Amino acid sequence: MAQQQAVDITELAVLGGQFPLQLQHLGFHLMQVVDTSGKDRYCYVLPPLCEVPAGPFLMGSDSQHDPEAKDNEPPQSVISLPTFSIGTYPVTGAEYACAVDAGVIGEPQTAFWGIDEWLWQWQQQRPDHPVINITWFQAKAYAAWLAHVTHQPWRLPPKLNGKSRRGGAMGASTHGAIPGTRHEQIPMIAAQERQQLLEATRTRGMLARMEHTIW
Repeated sequence: MAQQQAVDITELAVLGGQFPLQLQHLGFHLMQVVDTSGKDRYCYVLPPLCEVPAGPFLMGSDSQHDPEAKDNEPPQSVISLPTFSIGTYPVTGAEYACAVDAGVIGEPQTAFWGIDEWLWQWQQQRPDHPVINITWFQAKAYAAWLAHVTHQPWRLPPKLNGKSRRGGAMGASTHGAIPGTRHEQIPMIAAQERQQLLEATRTRGMLARMEHTIW
């Protein structure tokens, strides 16, 4: 099997209109994997990470102050977590498209309500927006693929990590124990949240932060 290496082609791809300038400015890097013969194999995107310092946080809900708290959320308790890293932004269409093009994952599901904005073709025209309409299995498969091609511990964030940083994504653990993993792939989002999501992604690009996007 021919050895492979990854080359950062972000600048060339931006100049060629193959990668969003907005993502370059936010710290994303488009990597091209080539073998020893110089043949292009596939691409993947390395996202920017933010480090969440070790420390305690208050987990759970107080039903006396939160009437919408679910039955499994109380009582509140203080939980301590080690330092971990997590993706700064939601996983984008550009990132997910690399896995689709590599043939390791399926395209997002078609529109649930017959809305054009949910179609994969629509998403591909807006690669700097968060990817939507994917299942938990697709999100997990994407994280596993990114871990494989980068040789880094990417995975979906465990429940505690996700609760300690709402609106994150996924990342590699600095302690090697709890890698958060960049997911934020807004899957089967509630219908009433649709307009809020669309407006957020249109006006803020990658900065849309939806509480219900962490599994």
